[in-house]
Amino acid sequence: MERVKAQLQHLVGGGFVLAPADNEAIAVFSHLNKDELVTIAIYRERNRRFNAKVNLIIERVAKLHGMRSRNLRAWLAAKTGRADVIYVDGAPVSVPWSTSVRDMSAAEFAAFWDDAKPHLYELIKDQHSPEVDDIIESLND
Repeated sequence: MERVKAQLQHLVGGGFVLAPADNEAIAVFSHLNKDELVTIAIYRERNRRFNAKVNLIIERVAKLHGMRSRNLRAWLAAKTGRADVIYVDGAPVSVPWSTSVRDMSAAEFAAFWDDAKPHLYELIKDQHSPEVDDIIESLND
């Protein structure tokens, strides 16, 4: 499996084409045959440093509460209105949206984080330790 950057371009008259976005992508694309079908996975570009910072803070807060980080992330998605309600056997069930690069653009992820920070603060504000103080400082950056 090759992982390279490509840019989605609109064709005149309708339709789309994926064009290689850098030399590495050109090299990979050059090995494909004309009209060859390929399977792709779409990952939206995001700032890796920001993404890592958010994930680290979520992991640290989850650890303080004895939770898995994915459960805290899902709770934050639901608390910030990023969840769908479905019905299972007539009962409503909240299904939080994914925050992964497959599902959220950089702008959507930044908006999620802006909305999530106050909820994280509420979870830890009454705890007192150097680690909590560090997390609170990170929330304010």
